[in-house]
Amino acid sequence: MTNFPLCRKIRISFLVISLCVCASASAHELQNNSAQVILRDGQLEIRLLVDREKWIKSLQNAQGWLTGQTNAFISPEMTGAEVTEATLKVLVNNTKVIVNKKILLLRLHKAAQKSVDAGHSLTQYRLSSPHPFSNPESLSVTFPASLGDVYVSVVRPQYQQMNAGETHEFTF
Repeated sequence: MTNFPLCRKIRISFLVISLCVCASASAHELQNNSAQVILRDGQLEIRLLVDREKWIKSLQNAQGWLTGQTNAFISPEMTGAEVTEATLKVLVNNTKVIVNKKILLLRLHKAAQKSVDAGHSLTQYRLSSPHPFSNPESLSVTFPASLGDVYVSVVRPQYQQMNAGETHEFTF
C-alpha cells in the first residue's frame, strides 16, 4: 500500500510530460504555404511562400494528375531545370486573380528565391499584374490545386507623408 501513492505520482508525472511533448511537437509542424496579396491602386502583387519539395512531390503523383487533383505531372526523370520550368508554368498558368470582375494576367515578377522561415526551407515566388482600378472593390484569388492549402493575407496599403513630430490618424 505504501507504493500506491508513489505509483499514482509517477503516472501523473508521465501524463504531464507526455502532454508537454505532444504540445511542443505540434508547435513545430510545417506551416502551410502562404501568400500575401498586395492590392495597390493600379497594381496587384502576390508574394507566395511555398514548400517546394512538398509541391514537387505532389506534382510527381501520376494518380493525382490522372484524377485531376494536380495541374500537371512532373516525371521523376526530369532535370532540375525542367522541374523549375514546369513548376513556374503551373504557377503562372493556374493562379487566377480577378479584380472588380476583371481577370488579370499575371507575370512572374521575380525569380524564385530560397528562404528559411522558422527553420523550414521555403521558396518565395513573386507575381504581379497592373489593373485599371484606382479603388478596387472586390478580389478573387485561386492558386494551383497542387500547392495544397495556402494561408492568404490581403493588404491594401495606405500612404501618407508625415512631417517630423506630426500625428496622422489612418482610417480603415
